[in-house]
Amino acid sequence: MLIEVIATMEDPQYIRLQQDHLTAIAKMKAMEKEYDRQKELNNSTATGDKVYKQKLITIVIKTL
Repeated sequence: MLIEVIATMEDPQYIRLQQDHLTAIAKMKAMEKEYDRQKELNNSTATGDKVYKQKLITIVIKTL
């Protein structure tokens, strides 16, 4: 299979946009894991509803 490069993007703004996008994806995955962890703790009553709801609100706000 032959791969031919037809264009190269080197604009610093484009590179920064890609970095920001990858950072946002990583943060979202981390927040989803924290949400799942808090949800599991809440289900097992190891943490109170207040802490669970605060974490949920924090996750929602950060995703906006």
